[in-house]
Amino acid sequence: IRKGAGLDIENAVVVFDEAHNLLEAVNGSHSSSLKGEDAAAAANAIQAYVGQYAPRLSARNTMYLKKLQKVCSLFSSYISSLKQSTACTVGALFVRAGVEQFDFADLHDWLRDADVLRKIRGFAEAQAAKAARDGG
Repeated sequence: IRKGAGLDIENAVVVFDEAHNLLEAVNGSHSSSLKGEDAAAAANAIQAYVGQYAPRLSARNTMYLKKLQKVCSLFSSYISSLKQSTACTVGALFVRAGVEQFDFADLHDWLRDADVLRKIRGFAEAQAAKAARDGG
């Protein structure tokens, strides 16, 4: 929580007001949710980005983008197949979605170093704005 909020509390006294909510806040900081439509939108945005910039992408970046797009597609397919919301461990989710074979540490390092998420998001937002201007 400290790292995410950018807090440095070394040699400090921390007072919690509303401490009865502390456990819920800590638990919430270590969990997340993913909707099938969000994973599908990410997969589609990556596919469109690669389609637009393929000639300018290095072979390495193309490879990682295709891996990322596949991961998003697999998550989307799995989540869309669920009849109701479900909770599970990360490991169980990876196996159920069929993404356990991907090296997520390597993918994470590439994402951080390539700054590609910012680029894809900007591209997707520009495409959505263009579609809105053009009437859909």
